Amino acid sequence: MVRRFVTVIVGMAVGIAAIPVAAQVVSSVQFVPVVARSNGVGSLWRTDLSITNLTNSAVQVTAAYLPADQANFPPLKYTHQMTMQSKQTILVQDVVGKWFPQFGDQTKGALLVYTNAPAFGKDLRDMIRAQDKGTAAPALAVTSRTYNATDPNSTFGQTVPADPYSYIYGIAVGEMTGMEQDDRFRTNIGVVNLSGLTAPVQITVYGAAGQLLAQKTENIEGYSLRQWNLGHEFGVSNLQNGLVEVKIDPSVANQDPCGTTAGSLSPMIVAYFSKNDNTSQDAVFGVAQVDWRQFAVECQEGPMDGCPGLGQ
Repeated sequence: MVRRFVTVIVGMAVGIAAIPVAAQVVSSVQFVPVVARSNGVGSLWRTDLSITNLTNSAVQVTAAYLPADQANFPPLKYTHQMTMQSKQTILVQDVVGKWFPQFGDQTKGALLVYTNAPAFGKDLRDMIRAQDKGTAAPALAVTSRTYNATDPNSTFGQTVPADPYSYIYGIAVGEMTGMEQDDRFRTNIGVVNLSGLTAPVQITVYGAAGQLLAQKTENIEGYSLRQWNLGHEFGVSNLQNGLVEVKIDPSVANQDPCGTTAGSLSPMIVAYFSKNDNTSQDAVFGVAQVDWRQFAVECQEGPMDGCPGLGQ
């Protein structure tokens, strides 16, 4: 029942047949959780972006940069526009430096990529629902790679896929397993707020035996990103195979998860992790797996009924 309930939510939100929540799908609206252009000691972090127009006609494509640690809505302030022909693919090397050079060499944030966009509503859900549906609707495939370019002949980094469907809102919980923070590995946790509302986010770290190691609540500005290191910001220094949970602060999340009025709506976030080997600098990127089970309880609806506030 729960599995079917989840696929209904996503299918309603994007207007397509049922798909797994965490799957990458083509869409008129895509977002990359984190892109970067930053210089450190012995490192030059850059992000390359690939976009394909899967529509059978030319489309106007907009990329909106959402710098970390600041409010970016309304309106979206930093955008780049272009026309893409049918089935055209472009690769933009160092996308932040080329499209948003005003931010220099010390910046990171999230990236929205969309076609023929209507006016923004409360959050990304409104934007997706406003798009035309069906096989003729605009559709993009997007992916990215963030890497250390200190030696241009021998770069290393990680793929960061476009995945706007692992939403956390209302009483849903994002789960990230296999987290490590010790002499060998370091792990960063990031949260992107895809709402115009400020999102109070609760982040909890558990050890392998389920023991509570750390917990804190952070406010994420509208349409923005914040990122933390488990060691520096959470004081966790000896973690192997741990669990990190991310959710909207219960004081907000306990509002009606099926509500449609302004007073009942919850902010919407996506959480991710980046785990790095301190010796080889090999990196693993992942987006939180979303636990939607409590929605089926709180909404008191069958798997095919759906919540009006989630997708209509």
